Amino acid sequence: MLCPPNWDGQSDRRGSLALGFPAGFVSGVRVVNVIVNRSYRRSQCSYSHVGLDLLCSLLDTSFAMRPLCTSLIYVLAVLGLEAVMQKECEIVGILQDKLKYKERLQYMKYYFPLNYTVTVQYEEVLRTSNVSRLRDEAITEPSLRYLWFHVSSQVVLKIRDVLPEQHPSWSYTQELCDLLEGLGAEYEKYKQGDMDIVVADLVKRIHDAEAGSNRKPVRPKALLDNCVKVMRMLYSTPCKWDSA
Repeated sequence: MLCPPNWDGQSDRRGSLALGFPAGFVSGVRVVNVIVNRSYRRSQCSYSHVGLDLLCSLLDTSFAMRPLCTSLIYVLAVLGLEAVMQKECEIVGILQDKLKYKERLQYMKYYFPLNYTVTVQYEEVLRTSNVSRLRDEAITEPSLRYLWFHVSSQVVLKIRDVLPEQHPSWSYTQELCDLLEGLGAEYEKYKQGDMDIVVADLVKRIHDAEAGSNRKPVRPKALLDNCVKVMRMLYSTPCKWDSA
């Protein structure tokens, strides 16, 4: 992830003026860096000044102009990430409407035999308590959302796979699959190397039947209940959902 340089316009102020740049130029650079630093605090990303500086050097930017170049590149990167997050919020918002309690009760309980269960891997039972523990281990929010996506996708697929197409819950479950597939297209924009190692290992276990741990039977509604609770936990703040 691109992050801002540790530069606030102060250290090079004298040198820039000595090179003949007007005071307004330096002030403009400082304004850009204020925006960058605020974006940096919001995104809580890691520092990568070397990569940005290298990119600006490849663009044949003069040394005096390089701080402004790196700042502008970072601003563009932040805007791009915010656009991606906006699309995620749009899809997850639709998913939240589909997963209202009334729908979960009807399609995942009433239309199933009494005490019916679906066999899933232990890693596919993702609860809010699991997410809280991962947060305590300093796992990043994008990584947690990435994990939630993979767990939810696998859980919904396993529910759908036990249903014949004539079942009243099949179409509903297929709609959930389609929404998650659309969300998956957004997550493809994330670099695998940016994910925390702990999450990458969990995702690998989820998709590798042999690497996964013990299986356990879980009721379909309970699986989607977990999905909804964790979704609200991870998306309410970045998507600015009404807490009510």
